[in-house]
Amino acid sequence: DWLEEKNAISDNPAKPAIDSLSLSESEKDRPLITMREMTEFLQSLSSCFVKSWFILLLKTGLRRGEAANIDLRDLHIDHPVYYEFISQYGISMQSEVDSKPDSLFIMGGFNEGTKVRGEVRNFGNKRSRDDGTVIPIDRELKLALIEYILTRPAPDPTSQCSPLFVKQTQDGTKYRITRSSIRKRVFSVLAEHNDWYTRGDSVDKKIDNHDFRHYFTHNHRHMRGVYDDYMPDGLRAYIRGDADSSGDSENANTAR
Repeated sequence: DWLEEKNAISDNPAKPAIDSLSLSESEKDRPLITMREMTEFLQSLSSCFVKSWFILLLKTGLRRGEAANIDLRDLHIDHPVYYEFISQYGISMQSEVDSKPDSLFIMGGFNEGTKVRGEVRNFGNKRSRDDGTVIPIDRELKLALIEYILTRPAPDPTSQCSPLFVKQTQDGTKYRITRSSIRKRVFSVLAEHNDWYTRGDSVDKKIDNHDFRHYFTHNHRHMRGVYDDYMPDGLRAYIRGDADSSGDSENANTAR
């Protein structure tokens, strides 16, 4: 593992022996998804909410809780539609992204049940950096987010936070998405697509939210992904919100 992390070898020479063993469920590899399969999956999505959710996970490696915790003030989309939207509802952008067009701010680490911006959060943010992470938004993610915002329920004026991803009840009340709403809206899509998700299946047979984080990580490693480019270890750790243990001090220091 250490040699692979240092890019001294392109593949683990012990892998054939490991694969021949009978491994426990926690040790088994997750399903392999090709770029073509992932592209077909994204193109099959009709819901702007679901499409933006999955593209966000793929582009950033976020955990589901970190995605659920994003507020509109954490998002700077350089587009007239977004500027008009936040101006209409009196939303001010966080200082971390205010001067950084097409960027996203992920708050620093806190636990489930912590009160953040006046709201008790149902998810924690597992960030190793207390000052949070600023992540670039590329063209594909930008388009998906704009399409979602155009269909998103209007922000609740009584909310201090104005979450990005919301659900709306029949009486018009808007809530930040919860575990149950993610399960209902996201896992049902995975279940319908080539049986990617079946409740109760082992890790090596089903695809869930966390697979998209793994997809981001794996495909940005040197000589490991499904395309030719790669991301330096320090930069990848920074975007994922991990402590940088790569020893790559140059990229670790300039990641932000």
